[in-house]
Amino acid sequence: MDRFSPVAPAAVRVTCLPVGSIGSLAFKTVVERLQTACAIVKLEQIEVPPDQDVLLSPKANPNGSLFLNYTTNATREQEQQLSPYELFREPLVVLGIATDVAGGPAQLKQAAQYLRERHPRVVHRHLLLLQTLPDGVEVGDNVTVISRDEGGNDDLKDAICKVAARFLVEFSTYAKALQASPNVQTPGQTAKAVQKAMWLIGDDKRPASGSGTATPTNDTGLSSPVGEGSPRPLPRNLHSSPPRPSLGSPPPSTSFEEMQRTALTRSDSNASRGSSGRSKRASSQDRTSVHGFGPEISKSKAKDRGKARAGIVTAHIHMMAGHWSDALRMLTDHTIMARKLNDHLWHAKGLEGMVVSMLLLAWAHFVFSVPLICYPGSEGEGGTKHRSKLSVNLGTDFWPADAAHQASIRRLSTSLPDLLKQIAGLYASAEGHLELPFMVVAEAKIRFCEILSVLLKAKGELNDETLNYLVARAPNLPSTAITAVAGLTRGSVAALLGEAQPQHDDEIALIDHIQVLTGVYGVYSTLGMDRKKGSILKDLVTALTVALNQARKLGAAEAGIHPAASLSMQPSVDDTLAAFHRPGGIDAMVDQIAQVFGIDLMPRRLSHHDHDESAQPFATWRPFGADVLRTELLSYLIALYEATLDPVGVMRLESSFLRSCVPCAALDSHPRPNEIAITREEQFRHAANIARTAQVYAIRGIPNIIADYWDPFLLRAVDFAVSEIGHSLVPREILSVKVKVDDRSPGNPLLYDPNAKRANTASPTKHVLVRNDSTVCVLTLQNPLDISVEVESVHLVTGGDEKMRLTTEEFNPATLGPRCLQQIPVPVSPAVSGEFDIIGAKVKIASCREQFFPIISAPWAASADVLVKHQGQRTPAAAQASQSGQMPVTSAVAVHAVPAMPLLEVEHVSAEQGSLMLLDGEHQGLDVVIRNVNSACPAVIFEVAQNNGLLWVRSGGGREAGFAGGEEIVVRSGETTKLSFDVQGMAGASQTRLDLYYGPSPTRADDCFARVLKIPFSVVVDATLQVHHARVEEISGTAFELSFDLANYWQKSLHYSTLVRNDQSSSEDGVLGPGEVVRVSMIVQRWSMNDDDLEKLSKILSRRIDVLWRTLDNARFGRVDLKSLSLLPPQLEVIRGPLYRMKMEVVGEGNEHRVGSFVVVRARLRNDAKKDSGPVMVELHLPTGERQIASIGVLHRILPCVQAKSEMDVDFVVCPLMAGSVELRTVACEVRLPGDDERGEAWQTEASLVLDVGEKVCLR
Repeated sequence: MDRFSPVAPAAVRVTCLPVGSIGSLAFKTVVERLQTACAIVKLEQIEVPPDQDVLLSPKANPNGSLFLNYTTNATREQEQQLSPYELFREPLVVLGIATDVAGGPAQLKQAAQYLRERHPRVVHRHLLLLQTLPDGVEVGDNVTVISRDEGGNDDLKDAICKVAARFLVEFSTYAKALQASPNVQTPGQTAKAVQKAMWLIGDDKRPASGSGTATPTNDTGLSSPVGEGSPRPLPRNLHSSPPRPSLGSPPPSTSFEEMQRTALTRSDSNASRGSSGRSKRASSQDRTSVHGFGPEISKSKAKDRGKARAGIVTAHIHMMAGHWSDALRMLTDHTIMARKLNDHLWHAKGLEGMVVSMLLLAWAHFVFSVPLICYPGSEGEGGTKHRSKLSVNLGTDFWPADAAHQASIRRLSTSLPDLLKQIAGLYASAEGHLELPFMVVAEAKIRFCEILSVLLKAKGELNDETLNYLVARAPNLPSTAITAVAGLTRGSVAALLGEAQPQHDDEIALIDHIQVLTGVYGVYSTLGMDRKKGSILKDLVTALTVALNQARKLGAAEAGIHPAASLSMQPSVDDTLAAFHRPGGIDAMVDQIAQVFGIDLMPRRLSHHDHDESAQPFATWRPFGADVLRTELLSYLIALYEATLDPVGVMRLESSFLRSCVPCAALDSHPRPNEIAITREEQFRHAANIARTAQVYAIRGIPNIIADYWDPFLLRAVDFAVSEIGHSLVPREILSVKVKVDDRSPGNPLLYDPNAKRANTASPTKHVLVRNDSTVCVLTLQNPLDISVEVESVHLVTGGDEKMRLTTEEFNPATLGPRCLQQIPVPVSPAVSGEFDIIGAKVKIASCREQFFPIISAPWAASADVLVKHQGQRTPAAAQASQSGQMPVTSAVAVHAVPAMPLLEVEHVSAEQGSLMLLDGEHQGLDVVIRNVNSACPAVIFEVAQNNGLLWVRSGGGREAGFAGGEEIVVRSGETTKLSFDVQGMAGASQTRLDLYYGPSPTRADDCFARVLKIPFSVVVDATLQVHHARVEEISGTAFELSFDLANYWQKSLHYSTLVRNDQSSSEDGVLGPGEVVRVSMIVQRWSMNDDDLEKLSKILSRRIDVLWRTLDNARFGRVDLKSLSLLPPQLEVIRGPLYRMKMEVVGEGNEHRVGSFVVVRARLRNDAKKDSGPVMVELHLPTGERQIASIGVLHRILPCVQAKSEMDVDFVVCPLMAGSVELRTVACEVRLPGDDERGEAWQTEASLVLDVGEKVCLR
């Protein structure tokens, strides 16, 4: 039973001890069964021998119960000194548990004798034997045998009933002896006010050390052995001489001399008690004797006080024996007497006993009446009135059983708040210079607050559920909200509970301090006051840490080792791992503390793979509160786990500590200062503690003691490095002669694109990888701390099918610098082909487990609750649900893994070191040897390209790009092939590149990508022949003359030759010395014009005219590039000729025209432009001033238009009047309307024709 249970004063403490060679596990199992199945024993199940006259016979009250508090802890001396004032603290029964007693009855008798000698002060000693004995073996009355084959709880409960029967017999004797006792002492200690006064008096005026108190206050030991001390036949402190008057106990020792005198005094006292064979406790100034109490008080009054105290103790014995009605009656009588005698402490003890008795009676469905003394102010008139309002003057028989029971509970519920506060005030009072020990008062107040908190939950009236919880600790406490009732609020209960919290000047033992804090915490939990509960847990953590460290030091001292070496003295690795896996109450306590103080704790994990990849590693709810308070509390919790030697907890708290210090954000490239709550030295200390703990347990063979990494935003970006030469992949669909992957013109930055900044408009880039080929993946990791972090391994995680994975190859551990975003290269290769997404990576940090981290590409920061009153009010699950939309957005990297492809590498190039030395326009040969390094996949080269027109494939005629239709080169696995090219020098060129596009052979239908091998060359070009000062003159409508200067800029003489293709008549040869210039002229026939673009005329002209050169020894040759020939627009107009041409001709047969004949003259107009012309006027001009010819009809015609690339004819009829030569001229021009300037400048063309006219032939 819990020591803070409201009915704890009614429990009988049973100390369970192992006897013989019983195993620890078997002993623990039996004790746990006793605590669960045999804690409450009904009196009707107990049979007492009829031949014995038993005062506490169970037959007198068969509906009662016996509460047994089983414990294995030894009773400390401080608790023993509180008896019989608080009899429930003293062990009344010692239960020895044994198995496998091989010696038979003799050994059983020896074991019973051992218990009797070891524990002579207890009321009853019993031996519980778990063994099957042969028939006929007699055992004593104090030995109960349970067959090992009968392992049920019923058999165990039957055995406990036998133990209880023997106990009640001896407990009756104990009660009779106590009832006949003339005096009973009150345990007390010097009041704090008196102690302060004594400190001010000085050493000379202090009382002698012999005047002590009943309970020492400066004992801070954790525990004391069971049964130490001298035997006693009767209850302690019942027959002792009256104490001599004194001012009280001395204050604590302040020097080594005082400590030595105190130790000698105590040793002398213990020796005297051992020699006399009687138990003598330190004398109390509050002891009552019937033989005399002093001159101020009469002997009759002292006698009455002694009887009242003895009666209250006897009533408590009846209550512990299950006779609650008798106990309530006796307590009522003797408590009234104690109140009349102003015996406040015993008055309080009697009232508390009455409360416990009434609770037990209500729990057992007894009908009872609340005594008048339990109502406030019951001595006067107010008490009578209060009693009359709460009860009806009717006989008990008149009430139905259930109604009477409910009325009793209702009266009890109404009287409890004021009654418990009255008892707490009486406990706090002092008698003279004495007061009760702090532990007695604190535990009583905690028990009272427990009753009041349950009463608040029950809305001011107890019921069966609340009574079950108060008495039997049933788990069905109603979970209703707490509301204030008449005269009772949650604040008043918290105020009373605050008085039970130990202060620094209370000087209680450390174990008592811890137990009081646990009791206070339990009441705050019932009240639902989470913040106060967290404050108590914080104090509890500090006290537990001190206690555990002290116990560790004591254990190490007993073993003769250093406390720091106790870790190496632990048992085997398997036992250690089992202990780490075993759930404990510390973790639950730490979780509650973290929830109250707004700390986001890491989960407790032991295995490397004990995590869920699908769950995001972000904080489940936002931390709140002060950073300093959180870091301080986490330091306390870390110290607690270190004291418990729980490395898993240490790792968990250290990771949580660092996590609470770093900002809960995905940082940008410029971290702001003062974002971390702790200094760099403290960060390094906690990180070093993680590494040291992991290393220590790894040496012991426990490698799973590792931490969780504290920053969930570790992975910020995933990208792939630019492929090396020969590894680039391009889609086959974009391969063409004019468009290449590296020659795309960038977009115009001056053009406005309205969709450029719109979200989700740009399609994600898909990275193309080749199966089983290594590719460098670049990971961007962030480190928000001021210390470096070691990255041991990285594995990329793909979404969807588990088969789509990327294998990491030969990763080199890296170090993340402090407060930075750092890129780390990771070589990976796809295991299978297909499309998938990279959703994150598994990263292994030094001394941390391998964890999954999603990709957080954009900066993000958590936002706390705006209102302070909302902070920490929601549960983690509710907070996570409400903030699901505020979580950082994770990204993915699209990857397309293509099937295995060949890999070509350059094995040999005829140009040394890839450098070409050329003359301007010179032609040289170039050989390239290619090897297929892939041992399983042959390659086919299906296209060759270059970037600036310097290279040609040597195959028939020169081709600038690619092969002829369907021509391919296959390179088998592991073999080589030779490719030959022609190179031409070009002025101004410094480098060139040869691109070989290839893929697997044979070509598959699903081959969407090809590889390109890029072979760069550096080029050095020297000048040779150059052309300058071009001049173009019109010769005729079909030809023009081109002339230019040809200069030799080389240091040697060169032979040159000029020619026009398809016209050998315009060729010219010669020799030019260094620095010489010659003027070259040639007649060029116009070619058919299909375009009016003047910019293309220069290129066409350079292809129709060749200027060749060679050295005099014919070792080097080349061609002059005429693209550098600068031609002005008017010159290009001459080269092109007019777009609109017209010519004239005579229609008809024969060339002789006579005077007076009719001649048809036709004007043919041609449009060489790309578009139709506008309206055209064609006009015939006759010679003026002479009447040589006449016309028939008008001399001008209007044509609607002349279509592009077509001709149109216009006929005129003339009649010569005179013989001779007549010149006719036709003019055609575009007709424009006024203001019509959109068609540009108007054009005009003309043509002429000469007619030879002969004399008229006369017919005769």
